[in-house]
Amino acid sequence: MTDATIIDQTEALVRAAWSDLAQTRAYKAMMETVQYKSWQALNSALRTMKQSADKVTPAEEFAPPPGKAKAIFPRLSQAGVARRALVKAGRPMSTSELITRLEEMGYPVGGENPELNLSSTLSRSETIVSVKHEGISKWWIKSQKSES
Repeated sequence: MTDATIIDQTEALVRAAWSDLAQTRAYKAMMETVQYKSWQALNSALRTMKQSADKVTPAEEFAPPPGKAKAIFPRLSQAGVARRALVKAGRPMSTSELITRLEEMGYPVGGENPELNLSSTLSRSETIVSVKHEGISKWWIKSQKSES
């Protein structure tokens, strides 16, 4: 289970607890209690954790016009954007899968042979490695283990 999944599940539990709390008659009185103030602190901590987690916005919510991704990811290299795609997927991906994902993120891979270009870039990356996953060569994050 990834950190992002744990954070998402924890947030869902917090939202459910909040919904239950907001329906009680004692809601206003509760706002002054230690429990409510503790909940506020937990919620703030979760927001901070979420911001620091290497989490990528889903492609459905994030679809800049083609060629505009460099304005959105101005400091990220192609390998950096690929790493974000891998983190979001939570599993190793083939070069062709990564190309599709990068295009969905608004970061198309150029050249006459995009697969060769991306493979070349990723093979020089210090954070992404080639792994065997399900018997196929795929790309994954160097610091994380993949489930074969």
